[in-house]
Amino acid sequence: MTTTAQEQPTGARRVSRAVAPRSWRRLAIAAALAVAVTVVTAKTGGWWIVGAPGFSGNLDVARILLFLLLLGGAYWVPALVRRSSTTARVVFAGWTAYLTAWIVALWPGILMTDSVDVVFNSRRGVVYEWFSSLYSLLNIAILDVVPHVAALGAVHILLTAGTFAYASSLLARRGAGTAPLVAVNLLAAISAPVVVTSLLYSRDTLFGLLHVLLALYVADAVAVRRSLSRGGLVAVAGLTGALSVLRGDGLALLIVVPLVLLLLRPGRRAALAGAGAFAAAALAFHVVLPATVTIDPKVPNAYELSLRTNQLGAVLNTDFYSETSEQDLATLGRVIDVEAFKALSTPVEIPAYWEGRWNRQATDADFAAFTRVADRLLRDNAGTVLDNRVRTFGATSGLAPGAFTGAPAGAAAERHDWIAEPAGMTGSPPWPGLYERLASVLRESSAYRGVASYRSALQWNLVPWLVLLAAVLLAYRRLRFEALFALIVLSRVPLVFLAAPAAQFKYYYSVLLAGILLAGFLLARLRTHLSRRPSAARAPVRPAWR
Repeated sequence: MTTTAQEQPTGARRVSRAVAPRSWRRLAIAAALAVAVTVVTAKTGGWWIVGAPGFSGNLDVARILLFLLLLGGAYWVPALVRRSSTTARVVFAGWTAYLTAWIVALWPGILMTDSVDVVFNSRRGVVYEWFSSLYSLLNIAILDVVPHVAALGAVHILLTAGTFAYASSLLARRGAGTAPLVAVNLLAAISAPVVVTSLLYSRDTLFGLLHVLLALYVADAVAVRRSLSRGGLVAVAGLTGALSVLRGDGLALLIVVPLVLLLLRPGRRAALAGAGAFAAAALAFHVVLPATVTIDPKVPNAYELSLRTNQLGAVLNTDFYSETSEQDLATLGRVIDVEAFKALSTPVEIPAYWEGRWNRQATDADFAAFTRVADRLLRDNAGTVLDNRVRTFGATSGLAPGAFTGAPAGAAAERHDWIAEPAGMTGSPPWPGLYERLASVLRESSAYRGVASYRSALQWNLVPWLVLLAAVLLAYRRLRFEALFALIVLSRVPLVFLAAPAAQFKYYYSVLLAGILLAGFLLARLRTHLSRRPSAARAPVRPAWR
């Protein structure tokens, strides 16, 4: 018996009613687990925080964030595990074991100045806009459950393994076969300075992982013309909003991702739902969240100072023209040591904040005046700034000769004293011989018995991967998925190029990771193309007289 067109909506409603209770049961179980863990944490946690008057409310906000993370994880992860392929499970297990082995062999772990500073401030309940309010709250929430500096390293391991598992499942679905799958994972595994140092306690490497996951998911949805469900739209909007807060240059994603999703040509209701979700995410992360936390007011000034001086140093090293040059230098001198900046070599990478090349007694009015003058000088000398950026990137990537300054080698070690038990990293490596061999790959510090990746230069493979990502955009019609994936990843590169220190790979981790994955997708496409070509044995034999 066939079903008429008038009966179909009723049948669809019956199916949805049958499925809905299971979904609600899953949600109820996930909520119960999230509430239980959050309550236990609230009753037993908080003891590890050093006295921090005025910031106690941040712990409560962090626990709300912890509840939301637990709720989402308990609801989504079991479903993801059930739907995941054998390939994804094997890759996830392999990467988890591989990265865990690195951390154990290098114990007490991998450090950088951000690693130490964020834990120190989290132990005081302080939220710094420098690290972004969301990342500070995330650290407080995780440390409240496991009060040890290595806690977020475990989160990075799981996210890294999940990223490669998801990418591998997409490769397998595209008919990659065994060779491209093994090649892409092996290439990433031997790129230890790239992947292993991503386990740093840093929002930048966390951003890189989530950035690549978002790009893979959105590009796949658009390439196969799959309309996203309401839950998928909410997940994409939430993740995009979170990334735009984790890093200020992530705001580019709030423009690029919705535009890419419009290629799906969704219906009016779906488009309105997506627009509403993105607007709500932007409002929540950029207005509601900052209004609910107590932020240390001084650090944003220092961070903005550091970003500007990375470019301003190049201008000060030249005979820049200004009708009010003497007054400008006097204004800048209220905040920075102008003569010290002039003495620096070029290409210039000035870590003004860490090296103390600024007046810590400067007032807010001094900072405001400095910002106005610095921005004007950078605009008026745009050619000098751009030339310095190109030379710096050339020297950093090895494409051109040059030198640049960086943070002192012992910077991370000196600030290591700030971390006290139980949130510290103490102890000695379990296998000293193995440690010595592995640490030499990751820039071992002589001052601290841990791997201090304080200013890692851009890795040898940045430029090829950057070129590869850019090249596929020219072949959009033939490489739809690859081009969309590259577009989302590259959307923030111009902003990073203009503002971020060139000598730190963490700002470009999404490019490095995406380049490796893109190579695998191109290998898979090439393999599929070759397999579809008729073999020589099957080719028709032409008569000799023709």
